[in-house]
Amino acid sequence: MVACYVQRIFSEKDITTSSQGDTRVLTFDELMRRFFKYEFWGFPAKLYRKAIFKSLNFPKSTLSEDYYVMAQLFTNGCTLAYSSAPLYYYEYHEGSLSHLKLSKRAFEEFDNVKAVYELTQAKVSQYAAMALSNVVETCIKLLSMVHRDSSQEFSVLATPLSQFLKSHLWEIMRSNKIYWKLKIMVIKVLI
Repeated sequence: MVACYVQRIFSEKDITTSSQGDTRVLTFDELMRRFFKYEFWGFPAKLYRKAIFKSLNFPKSTLSEDYYVMAQLFTNGCTLAYSSAPLYYYEYHEGSLSHLKLSKRAFEEFDNVKAVYELTQAKVSQYAAMALSNVVETCIKLLSMVHRDSSQEFSVLATPLSQFLKSHLWEIMRSNKIYWKLKIMVIKVLI
């Protein structure tokens, strides 16, 4: 796989013509560390060999599904050559799917980040704490949205998130990959 730097823009006027940057193959450790820090999650700005998609599981949940598919690619040994040149421009839109408000569909994100955590535990356990951190962040984000929602419509959907946090509480508290502020938020939402 080959990827390049994604330049976020707010209008076409922000596009520059500079394409300078270095290109190199990332080590597996650097790739995984950057992946769990929200880089290389999506499909854009990459070139792929068709064959790498043959043995993948594509999830039914469609929020953060690219995160789950990329995790499969990387844990299956797919290498990544990366160019730091801004060769792909992403135009920011307020109403896009990535800025979805609380809805039943918003909880699909939990399904996929949890699936990445489970995949990571099984295949590359040395990165499981990083994957757990992403699950915790997703749980906190969604549970906070549910708490602010006065309708109580989403309380049932929030139950698996709370259960996940409770069942992994000891692991969360011991992890050096999860910031202490996030740990405090976990305790706060569980209380």
